[in-house]
Amino acid sequence: MKKKILLVCSQSPFPTFHGGAFDVFERLKGLSQLGNSIDLVITTKIKINEDDIREIKKYAENIIICKRENKIIDLFSTNPLQYKSREGLSKIRISELFYDIVILESEYLFSIINNKTLKYNKLIVRIHNNESQYFKQLAKSTLNILKKLYYYSDAIKTKFLTENVLKKADRLWYISNKELDSSLYANKSIWMPPPINSEFKINNNTNNTLLFIGSLFMDNNTQGLDWFINNVHPILINKYENYKLIVVGGTGDLDKNQLIKKYSKYSKIELYLNQKNLDAFYEKSTAFINPMFHGSGVKLKSINAIVNGLPLISTEIGAEGIGLTENKMFLKANSTEEFIYAIDYLFNTDHNNKEMIIDSAQKYLKTNHYTNILKKELNAY
Repeated sequence: MKKKILLVCSQSPFPTFHGGAFDVFERLKGLSQLGNSIDLVITTKIKINEDDIREIKKYAENIIICKRENKIIDLFSTNPLQYKSREGLSKIRISELFYDIVILESEYLFSIINNKTLKYNKLIVRIHNNESQYFKQLAKSTLNILKKLYYYSDAIKTKFLTENVLKKADRLWYISNKELDSSLYANKSIWMPPPINSEFKINNNTNNTLLFIGSLFMDNNTQGLDWFINNVHPILINKYENYKLIVVGGTGDLDKNQLIKKYSKYSKIELYLNQKNLDAFYEKSTAFINPMFHGSGVKLKSINAIVNGLPLISTEIGAEGIGLTENKMFLKANSTEEFIYAIDYLFNTDHNNKEMIIDSAQKYLKTNHYTNILKKELNAY
């Protein structure tokens, strides 16, 4: 049965410069393709490009923009800054008379339930991360004292906000099966895997090229990448004449010239910023690395690499929550020595061995596809 759905987003879901946006946009596609009518609320600090609006409107009937605003005084609030900046959700005008389902793409969007113009039947919250734990991990990954204080402060505030939101929601969609296992609300929680709408690909490259894709404005991403560049990258340069590392990332609010200057001093690194289409980078790479040591939830960069036919070499953190079996579906590496061992194996192994790793990982993702779960969830309301 066709449902009328209000999807509320923390930021524009397109372009998909980071994992959170990818998860939202691909699920928006899935909801639309299942025949539902979707209105979209987007909280944002910047004006959204008209071309991006047109792309989103392929799947959403109406788009409501809510401006995000921050004030210095908000730092002293008992609510986290991410929530305070989106409190305008309680005041926006929602013209639709009634929604079957409201889906919040974060607990930070919870103020919309106080909106007097919003009428709905069921409230679903998508759990992208253990947000409190995520902020603690960000604090550990930065050397900036002010950032560290902010991250720890909002970790505490977010813990209380999350407890309140999870208690009041009708349904909880966890992106991570690991975090689902620790949910205090098992009776209303399910694992909703990351959406995969694109075709699974085969990659036959043997060119000793590694690929990293990630948001370069996030401290946990850059900390892991910089660790790899300083510890593993020099060894590979000396071992393989035709080796190189491709780095692709979104810049967020950062000045892209700072990133260009930072990474241009390294040899054998190609840097590409704010790319809307990533196909070409997957196609010319041999393997994908995810050297993250701090974070929570599912790292969609790891899933997207597998979908695009690249074997994954990742830290335990980089592969957590997906359900992949180590050394069968991905190669786990938590140290310089382990990364070198895994990369050597993929660069030198028989092609059939590499193919077995990819095939096992792709079969697992296909078996746990999100559309079947999504259909069942929607039919329940």
